[in-house]
Order: sequence, then C-alpha cells, then structure tokens
Amino acid sequence: KALNSLDKRLSKNCVPIQYPYIVDSKFIGIYDLVNKKRYVDIDNNNSQITDFTQLSFEEKALVTNKRYEMLEKLSEYDDSIMYDLLNKGEEIFEPQRLTKAIEELTQTVKIFPVLCGSAYKALNVKNVLDAIVNYLKYPNQSSCELYDVKNDKTLLAHEAPHFVGFVFKYVKDEYAGAICYVRIYSKNIKVGDKILNTSNNRIVRVQKIYIIQANNKKEVTEGFAGKIYGIVISDTFTSNVLCSNQANSKYKMKQIEMPEPIVDVVVTPETKNDENKFAKSMDYYLKEDPTLRIRYDEENEQTIVSGIGILQIQILISRLATEKGIKVNMG
Repeated sequence: KALNSLDKRLSKNCVPIQYPYIVDSKFIGIYDLVNKKRYVDIDNNNSQITDFTQLSFEEKALVTNKRYEMLEKLSEYDDSIMYDLLNKGEEIFEPQRLTKAIEELTQTVKIFPVLCGSAYKALNVKNVLDAIVNYLKYPNQSSCELYDVKNDKTLLAHEAPHFVGFVFKYVKDEYAGAICYVRIYSKNIKVGDKILNTSNNRIVRVQKIYIIQANNKKEVTEGFAGKIYGIVISDTFTSNVLCSNQANSKYKMKQIEMPEPIVDVVVTPETKNDENKFAKSMDYYLKEDPTLRIRYDEENEQTIVSGIGILQIQILISRLATEKGIKVNMG
C-alpha cells in the first residue's frame, strides 16, 4: 500500500531495497535485500542479524522473490544488471556491486531507494543512516550555486570569499526562542556578528549559536563552513540566504521548492477565545512549515487549512492544543 502510494504520488522510480519483517502483525525488523541479511531490533543500539541462508524455507522464498523484484527494477536503469540477471540469475549479485550500482543510480536521480523504519520506535535507524552514507553524495561532492547580484556572476557556494549560509528550517523553541537551522557554506560566523539577510535586505545580529542533536543543544561561540547550526536570529525564515555584511557582494541562492498542498480540511476553533488566538498561532506555524496554507472561504464562512497530507494537519491540530491551549475541530 505504501509503495503504491509512492508510485502514484511521487515517482515510478522508487526501488525498495529493504522489506519489513513482521511477526504477529508487529513490525520488528527488516530484510536487507542488498546485503542478504535480516535485522531484528533488540534495542536502540543493537540488532539481531541473521543471514538469508539461515532463514526458514518460507522466509527464503519470500526474500528471494523480493530481491529478484529489486533487481528487475534496477535492471531498467542498468544494462549490465539486466544482462547478468537474465543470463546468470539472482545469486551472482554481490552486495558490493549492488551498493555501487544503487549509489550511481541514486546520485544521477534515476532511482529513489526505499527503506523501512519507524521513527516512533527508533527502528532501523542505523541502517537508514548507513544508506545515507552509502548512496548519497558527500558534501564535498556537491555544492549549491550562488548568484552574485552586485557583480553579476555565478559561483559555487563553498568558493564564496565571505560568510554564506542558507536557512533550511525555522522552529520556535520553548526556551531559546526562534531558531534557524543554517547550513554554512563558506567561512565562519560568530556570536555578535551583524550579517545581511539577502532575502529581505535586513541587517540582523547573531544572538546565539547551537550545535543541535535531537533535543540536546550545545551553545558555542562560533560556527564553521560545512556544518549545520541552530542560530538565534531575528527576521529570518526558511529559504533565506545569509551573508557577511562586510562583503562587497549580495548573494542569491535557489529556493527550496515546496510541494503544493493536496489536502484541504475545514477547521473550527471551539470557542471565541480560541478563535482569537488561532490566527496569531497559525502565523507562527505557517512560518515554521511553508507547506501549510490557510484561507477563509467567504461563501461558506469556513476556515480551511491545506497541507501535503492529513497526518500533517492532524499533528498541527494536536500542537495547537498542547503548545497553545487552542482546541480546534476538524471537518
């Protein structure tokens, strides 16, 4: 069902390289179709690993079939895999060869590997992180282009002679306030620096810099190129470009392309007091998540929230209740 949804809504080029291991209707592990191993999560740090050769007859038949389906999909984009699959069979494909093939096809955007996991249960997290390392480009293999407005030229972001950073996420922290997640492409930045937000032409001051890992924040005084930091800074939001105020340049960068909403839901605050707080709170959530939209249907006198999925809107309603104390009914 999930794969059909991916094919229908996103791309026909999705290739499952894992298959869920389900026992008594519970998702407890994965079959790694590339390395021919079954992983069963014991806790957040350890997994019980079983080679496909040690599986039961029924399991072997299942994973052999799923691995063949994966190879068939890969063969649509790699002639050597097609030739060997037709003439020599599934057994010939070693993990090293498949890893290399998937890496090349992923980096040329011919396929999109699909993995299994559960964020709620922290299940299969290590294998997902390994896949990021194995299949995606390293930072030094790819760099965004900058357009130098003042000098009318294009250059790679990491080659800029002054500080350049890109805001890819904006969140409101309970204690630190508004935090911008910034990827620094060039040079460094320090607490107290005054920098230019080229997206709104405002000079802003760096108030705090954090190294963020999950819910943990470590405050530092300086941020360096090639890393991601949480930076407390005013008048700055998702997709904004930051650069040194001292630079004899003003840089622009390609904006994040946000998907258009596909789900509309009528929302109604329960009380008049909730209604008054709702609009102000939504202004913040719209800045945090640009894929959300809100509009008022004057004909039906209804407030409509749009998003890229019903779960996204359900989470929004839940956050309004828990974070803002605003009760909102859907539908």
